[in-house]
Amino acid sequence: MRKLVLISVFSLCIYGLSLAPKQDVRAVSMTIGDKISASEYDLYRLLEHSRVQAYLRTWTSQLLTAKSSKTVSITAGDAGLSPQIQTAVNSMIVGRCIPQIQRTLHFNFLGPVEVRLFTRPQDYQQAIESLGANSSNSALMAEKTGGIAYGSRILVPLYNDRSPGSLISVLTHELTHVVFYQNSVVPAIPTWINEGTAWYEGITAGKAAAYDQFSTMLEGADMSILQAFSHHQGVYLTAGETALLKAPYDVEIEDYLAVSSLVKRGGMARYVSFLHRVPENGVQGAFRQEYGYSVNQFVAQFDRKLAHGML
Repeated sequence: MRKLVLISVFSLCIYGLSLAPKQDVRAVSMTIGDKISASEYDLYRLLEHSRVQAYLRTWTSQLLTAKSSKTVSITAGDAGLSPQIQTAVNSMIVGRCIPQIQRTLHFNFLGPVEVRLFTRPQDYQQAIESLGANSSNSALMAEKTGGIAYGSRILVPLYNDRSPGSLISVLTHELTHVVFYQNSVVPAIPTWINEGTAWYEGITAGKAAAYDQFSTMLEGADMSILQAFSHHQGVYLTAGETALLKAPYDVEIEDYLAVSSLVKRGGMARYVSFLHRVPENGVQGAFRQEYGYSVNQFVAQFDRKLAHGML
């Protein structure tokens, strides 16, 4: 969901699939080789169901030695987290997530980041409540979210079936929110830019590890939005809170598509330049300087395309 509270959420209800999509084992086996590192396969072996374990057991001895990070600290949210998983997640963050953000957005982390990992839903829910959510909202968030960023803290549940590609995507997504927070891009930008950019970064990082998985998901996302609008159930970027809660799909998909539209229209360099102008010039001034028209004009154009089934 979009940020209805001061917590950034990455939902796994993406691309019209279930909240915790299970990757086809056959698709996993096809990606072995040059895309996913040994430590990431070891993480998959530790997290995924038993029928994959035998296939990946040979990778256990090849667990990569994770580089140390002065920026990010990995902490256990409960007693169920093993040192092997902490090592593998650290390797993902240092080797994939942070380089993705720095390479494309050109923002640096200006302070420490804590990533807390959870293996039990009840502990994840309690951590969400400690951020200020009430018990009913925290239960829903614990069930339906793949990660939460709050300031420079990130909470990530590991108890859902999850491939290395999807975990890399979640971690990159949440780290994007943090780097925006530390560089004063947030809260200046609207939610659709914040979430859309985080999705863009997360999906790009996920594709690098599991291209087929994410390409299939994106195709499903487009179809779910077009179907919703054809039945007059679609939600626009300008929709209010009530409409967002009633949406028949994850509305952050539209945020991602809106940001992708800007990137396609003016290139990534222009979009990044816009983001870097925001802290000094504000979102309206920065957008007009780079694109020559207002944010509101872009949103109106994008909403019209949604209404006519043009993605």
